[in-house]
Amino acid sequence: MELEHGHFGGGKTHGAIHHPGPRTLPAVLTAPDAVAVWRLRALIVAVVFGLASLVFLFVPGGHSHLLRSYLMGVMTCFNFCGGALAFLMVQYLSGGKWGLILRRPLEAMTRTIWLVALMMLPILFLMKHLYQWAAFDTLQKKLDAMHAGLMSQEQMLTAQSKVTMLNPTAAWVQYIVVIGFMGVLIFLLNRWSLQRDADPMAGTVASFDKWRIRFENLSGFPLLLYVVAMTDFVIVFIKSLDVTWY
Repeated sequence: MELEHGHFGGGKTHGAIHHPGPRTLPAVLTAPDAVAVWRLRALIVAVVFGLASLVFLFVPGGHSHLLRSYLMGVMTCFNFCGGALAFLMVQYLSGGKWGLILRRPLEAMTRTIWLVALMMLPILFLMKHLYQWAAFDTLQKKLDAMHAGLMSQEQMLTAQSKVTMLNPTAAWVQYIVVIGFMGVLIFLLNRWSLQRDADPMAGTVASFDKWRIRFENLSGFPLLLYVVAMTDFVIVFIKSLDVTWY
């Protein structure tokens, strides 16, 4: 650091030296223009590769490959949304300033839950092309599939033993319950976050304790339910691609 004139002394600065105090936040906190440019480029790449992937529709067995790839993409998006929700709840339970700067980006990530829910619909409507337990959803169909060589005896017996959890109706129910559960948590966490910022008593001990307790209560036991829900969701839509998986 160069000193044009003078030196530090007596708690004051002299010459061209300024105290490195906290910077004032800009009035506008929207993303810079460069983000919009990269967003457009990413969209163009996605469209180009999306159209190129349609070639698989004309390849034997390509429908299944395309659907599996789509499932992987949907679950990646789901992981970002679910991971952000988990981080939010953990931060509210653990406290600490580390979550303050991350809170708004995490909340924005959680609000993609409805887009993820919409993206899951093709998987649900076309599940018979992905999962043996969906294609052969009755005992008779499983027996016929085994005799036709479409299922091994192990696959047939395993699918039947798991039929309570792995059948088309149960898959729809589990999808609705898990997405609905996450949606309620996300709605409340986002809504209360805005209400806390607008609290007329913000900055007081009473306001801090009020919101701390509210967020802790919302994030405590539901975090345990979240782990159960995520485990169920992954078993139904990922692990059960191999019906003999345990």
